[in-house]
Amino acid sequence: MISVLVPIFNRPVISLARELSEAARIAGVPCEFIFIEDGSTEYLNQNKSITAHPDLTYIVQNENSGRSAIRNALAEKAKHPWLLFLDCDVLLPDSNLIDRYVKAADGCDVICGGHIYPEQAPASRRLHHIYGLKRECTTAEQRKEQPFRSFMSGNFFIRKSLFDQVKFDETIKGYGHEDTLFGVELRERGANLCHVDNPVIHVALDRDEAFLEKSKQALRNALYLVKTGKIAPEEIRATETYYRLKKSAGGRAVLDWLIPSEAFLKEQLLRPNPRISSLDFLKLAWLRDLENEVPDGTP
Repeated sequence: MISVLVPIFNRPVISLARELSEAARIAGVPCEFIFIEDGSTEYLNQNKSITAHPDLTYIVQNENSGRSAIRNALAEKAKHPWLLFLDCDVLLPDSNLIDRYVKAADGCDVICGGHIYPEQAPASRRLHHIYGLKRECTTAEQRKEQPFRSFMSGNFFIRKSLFDQVKFDETIKGYGHEDTLFGVELRERGANLCHVDNPVIHVALDRDEAFLEKSKQALRNALYLVKTGKIAPEEIRATETYYRLKKSAGGRAVLDWLIPSEAFLKEQLLRPNPRISSLDFLKLAWLRDLENEVPDGTP
């Protein structure tokens, strides 16, 4: 039996709810569906129609509690021994998502299914699209090379008994890396994390400027996690590179050179054919700036 859990923030979810209902029917296992609006101000009138589904609980929470707290709240309401977490901005490529998870569950404590992206994207959202295709659309075999570092919270299946031991860290505010810490804690507990090819389609792409702002917020959270000792720098690609460069005079010179290049790098990323390598350099410049803004122990 499965509890399907979806946190919502300003997204229409009628299509996702319909697809999940069909996926549960195909799988032939009892499922409950819990959707919680986390301080949403948009699509509320539209989304409330999903309450017509007999096994679906729809809750409107007026205040935004954050990415970690809302997932913990969803798990607390769940009744079944397996939890399927999905982000609200995804759709299913077919009706077999739940069935594939059920068939893969033997011997696993956690299963990650992965993400895919639409083939095309609007010009104003090109950067997020390219980044997703190059960095997030990975196969199960690729993710297995670093299974815990590859954990992503947008599409995963987990035993409720394990989730209740770990949970998401609610001290992490804003956007980013709550899933990085969750993956580290799964590894520390010796969980058997499995990766399968069971992706969802990430359909909601941020505009280029918003994507850059979220990327910077994620780096702020990354620094918080590193400075508080909750994760090692090596858990995140950008912090791993940044702290390695800081160890040498030549590396520090590179970082100093990058800071005045921020505007140029951002301009490159907002052009029609952005190079993701420019985002890698921009992240290093941001980290140099942010390090003094994120004191030890401050989220």
